[in-house]
Amino acid sequence: MHRYVKRLSDSAVLYDYDGSVGVCVNNTCDPSSYTPAEFSCDKGCADGACNLCASDAEEFMGHCWYLAHRDFKESCSALCQNKGLVYDEATRDIAGAPTAGSTANRDNCIALAALFKETRSLSTVTWGNGVGCTIHRDGPYLFSTPVTSASAIQDGHQRICACQEP
Repeated sequence: MHRYVKRLSDSAVLYDYDGSVGVCVNNTCDPSSYTPAEFSCDKGCADGACNLCASDAEEFMGHCWYLAHRDFKESCSALCQNKGLVYDEATRDIAGAPTAGSTANRDNCIALAALFKETRSLSTVTWGNGVGCTIHRDGPYLFSTPVTSASAIQDGHQRICACQEP
């Protein structure tokens, strides 16, 4: 079976061409050998595929990441809930401290902070409330103790949180 996906001018609609024979050239498939099926991408599309994440999120390692609001002292649980989503354990396992004292996700925290336009040097600290990877006015932080949790907040820090569909 040949498969070809064509992005249309409407960024939320894709054509999916399926057929056993035929040729696709210059974004056009021969309709005599392919059956087009139109479907919508609820989060828009790019590069001929549906987006994994909403437009206000960043995709990293197959998860959708959001930046919590600093002034509201927003936890990841609250952030996700406010978006109609639920907390994703990737917050702990990919960007935080999966075990007390762990800095194994240091490079991931740096990469995520950069996605949110924070490129200063990462500070790793062994105190805090279990917030994991954050952005502070001084730069990005990785709190390695205690284990990263969904409900933790830290004064002056914006949490970097993974959220997923319920």
